[in-house]
Amino acid sequence: CLLNACNGQIKSDLPKNNSSEINATGIPGVEPIVEDPYFVVSEDTISAFGPKSITRNILQDRNGNFWFATWQGIMSYDGKHFTNHTLKNGLRRFHTFSALEDSSGNLWFGSIGGGVYKYDGRTFTNYTTEDGLANNDVLCMAEDNQGNVWFGTDDGASSYNGKSFTTFTTLDGMGGHSVNSIIQDKNGILWFGTRYGVVSD
Repeated sequence: CLLNACNGQIKSDLPKNNSSEINATGIPGVEPIVEDPYFVVSEDTISAFGPKSITRNILQDRNGNFWFATWQGIMSYDGKHFTNHTLKNGLRRFHTFSALEDSSGNLWFGSIGGGVYKYDGRTFTNYTTEDGLANNDVLCMAEDNQGNVWFGTDDGASSYNGKSFTTFTTLDGMGGHSVNSIIQDKNGILWFGTRYGVVSD
C-alpha cells in the first residue's frame, strides 16, 4: 500500500447534506445536478459589503486581491468592491469550502457538492467526479513540489497533474474517507489529516 496511517481521530464540522435533485440531465450515466441547501444567495452580485454568511477560507492572490470561500459561493475583493463570482459567472450554486493559489497563479476553489473550480484569471473550469475527482465535497487543497495539486475530499485524496486525476482511498491505505488537511514537508513527504488519523506517503 502507498500510504501509512497513524492512530488518532479528528471530528469533521461539516453539516450533513440533505440535498435534493432539482433537475435531470436526461443523459444516461450522467448524474443530475442537485441543490445545495446551504447555498446563500447574495442580494447583489457586486457590492461594497463583504460576505454575510459562513466564510471557510480566505486567500490573497499575487495581485493583491482577496478571495473568499463562502456559503454564498466564490467572492473576491479588489480594494473597492466585493464580487460574487458564482452569480456573476453563472457557476453552479454550491457553497465553497477551500481555496488555493498554485505556483502558476491559477486559483482553485473547492465546493461542497459541486467539485472544484479552477480560475485562470479569465475563465472558471469545473472538475467533478465525472473528470476523476474522488468526491465532489472538496475540503482542502495543497500543491506539491512537482506542481501537482492535491484535493482532500470526503472520499479520499486526488492529485491533478494538469491533465488527469489520480485518487487514493482507504483501499490504498488512507486512514479515513474524509481528508481534512494536506501538507508536504521539507523532505517531500505528503501528510494527510483524515477523520480517523494522520496518513503519510
